[in-house]
Amino acid sequence: AIERASVAQRNAENAIKDAFREYGAKERSYRMALAQEILKLRADGVAITVAQDLAKGAKHVADLRFNRDVAEGIREAATSSVWRHTADRRELEQLVGWSMRVAPDGEFDQSNVRRAA
Repeated sequence: AIERASVAQRNAENAIKDAFREYGAKERSYRMALAQEILKLRADGVAITVAQDLAKGAKHVADLRFNRDVAEGIREAATSSVWRHTADRRELEQLVGWSMRVAPDGEFDQSNVRRAA
């Protein structure tokens, strides 16, 4: 169980690295497309005060922003997963420690255990 928990922890840590890398790539693509769209609008004579809002509404820019936002959600879920696996490992370690104190030789004396009636 401890080895499985360790493997799950490593997998979660690898997933978070991948999620951050993916988010970074999506963020870069979105920002580059947004900047290009703003430049295009400015070249067409659109006022700077509205160019950014119009650029964000362009379909290809909005699609990239959506992809970036989804990647951000995946990144946050991966972070939560790492925390959950860490907590699970701590609970398992506590259980193992408790069982070693209760039955260090692997045998549990059940003579003192009350039976449910």
